Amino acid sequence: MLAVVQAIASQTMRNAKSLPEAGRTLASRLVSLAKAHEILTQENWSGADLRDLVTASITPHAGIDRFQISGEAVWLPPNLALSLALAIHELTTNAIKYGALSAAGGTVSICWTVNSRSERQRLSMQWRELGGPPVRPAEQKGFGTRMLERIFDSESTGSVSMTFEPPGVVCTFEMKLGMPGETELVS
Repeated sequence: MLAVVQAIASQTMRNAKSLPEAGRTLASRLVSLAKAHEILTQENWSGADLRDLVTASITPHAGIDRFQISGEAVWLPPNLALSLALAIHELTTNAIKYGALSAAGGTVSICWTVNSRSERQRLSMQWRELGGPPVRPAEQKGFGTRMLERIFDSESTGSVSMTFEPPGVVCTFEMKLGMPGETELVS
């Protein structure tokens, strides 16, 4: 965990335009990480409920009324819960600065499904922004995009793809959960 915090701090300092901006950005990222830790600690680090994690990652930064959240109950392993908390934080802050949450009527839809038909369960999760300013692909990848790719584009974790559609950013995660019975669907 300290290596993750060190990497976040290093990248935040490297990409900041000013020291005050770096301080605000780093504090915000650490709050999101702390919220995920709080959920995991309450569950004795056995994992986290996906809906609780999504809500806890969003509420320090934006009103929950701007989000449409749907999906079956899923219990995430601790490493995936921490990764998703950081990812949702980055997507939320970018939506506030540049995307759907920067406009009065903008909303974000977060939905997921679990495919249990294969040998390993797979979680498909989509973040879709609507009602914000017209979107264009960024000229350079920012910290958040690079972090998402590093965390989720691996054989052990899954994949992430971002598309910059005119109505809003769409980020799709495909994650490996484990063998049926290892990762529980919460009833």
